[in-house]
Amino acid sequence: MNIIRWPAAWIVLAACLSGALIPAQAQTKTSPLAGAAVMACNKLAESPNDAGKQTAGVAINSVSPTAAIAACQAAVSAHPQDGKLLFQLGRSYLAAKDESKALEAFQKASDDGNSLAKVALATGYYFGMYGLSVDYSKSFELLQNADVQTNPNAQYMLGRMYLTGRAVPKDEATALTWFQKSADQGDRRSLLDLGIMLWNGQGTKSDRPLGLQYVQKSADLGSASAVDIAKQMSTQLAQSTSGSSNTSQSRTTGTTNTTGTSSATGTAAAAAAPSTANSNTASSAAADPITEFSGAIMDALNTIAGTGFLGMIIILLVLIALIGYFVPFRLWITAWASGAYVGLLTLVAMRLRRVPPHSIVKARISAVKAGLQIPLDELESHFLAGGNVIDVVNAIISADKANIELTFNRAAAIDLAGRNVLDAVQMSVLPKVIQTPRNAAVAQDGIQLIGVARVTVRTNLDRLVGGAGEETIIARVGEGMVSAIGSASNHKDVLERPDSISKRILSNGLDSGTAYEILSIDIADIDVGKNIGASLQIEQANADKQIAQAKAEERRAMAVALEQEMRAKVVESEAEVPQAMADAFRAGRIYGTPT
Repeated sequence: MNIIRWPAAWIVLAACLSGALIPAQAQTKTSPLAGAAVMACNKLAESPNDAGKQTAGVAINSVSPTAAIAACQAAVSAHPQDGKLLFQLGRSYLAAKDESKALEAFQKASDDGNSLAKVALATGYYFGMYGLSVDYSKSFELLQNADVQTNPNAQYMLGRMYLTGRAVPKDEATALTWFQKSADQGDRRSLLDLGIMLWNGQGTKSDRPLGLQYVQKSADLGSASAVDIAKQMSTQLAQSTSGSSNTSQSRTTGTTNTTGTSSATGTAAAAAAPSTANSNTASSAAADPITEFSGAIMDALNTIAGTGFLGMIIILLVLIALIGYFVPFRLWITAWASGAYVGLLTLVAMRLRRVPPHSIVKARISAVKAGLQIPLDELESHFLAGGNVIDVVNAIISADKANIELTFNRAAAIDLAGRNVLDAVQMSVLPKVIQTPRNAAVAQDGIQLIGVARVTVRTNLDRLVGGAGEETIIARVGEGMVSAIGSASNHKDVLERPDSISKRILSNGLDSGTAYEILSIDIADIDVGKNIGASLQIEQANADKQIAQAKAEERRAMAVALEQEMRAKVVESEAEVPQAMADAFRAGRIYGTPT
């Protein structure tokens, strides 16, 4: 091979000489060989997302590992504190599938303040890449930098964290803001999530047309999931706005949009369609879509055939377009080259069944590359049932790598039940911590205690379908805290041994019938509240006092009444004395006394 035809080879050779012939302590920024090494490193491994890039940048899958590693090693030897060169060395190792060395280089670059390296490390912690365990808190911490937060990948991860409540409280409005920033920079994942949130009215007022536009942009950028979602959204939006439009016009429009034929074809089809539509409008509206589509095409072809040679050319173009649509040759070749062969007729049959071949084949390729064999029929059946095939296959792959037993049928059942099966598998690997609200209870000595518990749970895949959710766990833990504190004879015992609450709660089997398995319950905080016992005694004493006062008042009133009664009897008796004396005189029982 003539090396003169490969200018990069000369640069790499100079880079290697700069690293091999010049000691690190003797190299300076003005060294010609050191400068050549930096130029070679930039040319071979510079990131397209680098705001200060000096070249067009190289995508990670286009990096030439051997040459890039040699050039960047020489450049780093000359400039060991240059975070950009360290990051590019990490990219080179990543292209060579050496994750441990890539991680070491990213860490050094991050320590030197390189924002792209911080994003790479945050990505590793968020998705569990580069040999790192998933740690959303560390990922979020790495993203707390103004320069880092201008990166579209960083903005996407921040959006996902706020949307799902990972490492931060769930905040859909903030998530929408981050997705918007990332989408403005062309990130197709953020475009998809932003479109879905606008469609569903999450964090903002629902705007379905705008949501569909964002999802369509994501599909145009190559997102396979966005393609299917955009089709479903378009169908729903069309159904909601169609009203009572003319049946023949709807069929002609659908034919034109589906086949992508020329305007002449669409006009001819419109001319041929009314006779059929007007003869039986009701049966045409209820006809099978594929039969209706085929009939419209045949009417159009028959009309065009009468125009002579030009008509035959148009028919030929239409047939080529139809074959290109129904027979996805590129997808067939991709599946064959990936070792996940799918028959050409099978792909055509998928089109006819309205199953997107791209989603099914992509899921099959992922499964085969992971060493899993999932029949195509099961993938199609799950899609037709309304499931997310991509998420189910990714969940099975993740479970297999984590040595978690998860069959396709179970994963499909979880997905169809409305649960996110991929998140469930991730939670099985990385348990989640649930914090309860403040729960108040009173010990037997009358002192109120207010406690907060943190419950560590992981997904129980066997009970995920039909199992209760987080709210049940929180309610049961709160009930257990009230019971444990209420059974304590003295509040000081609880303060001295808060673990007694955890042990008592755990012994009650609170995770029974839920979709989670409780690993631990930790008392995060416990405060002393009011003296409820003393307050109750004071209130009882006041009540007794009022009762005694009422009874005393009752007795006083009775005494006064008795006194009045006695006085009345005395007056009555006094009034009878003169009468008795008069009667005695008249009867001669009283005699005068001699003077």
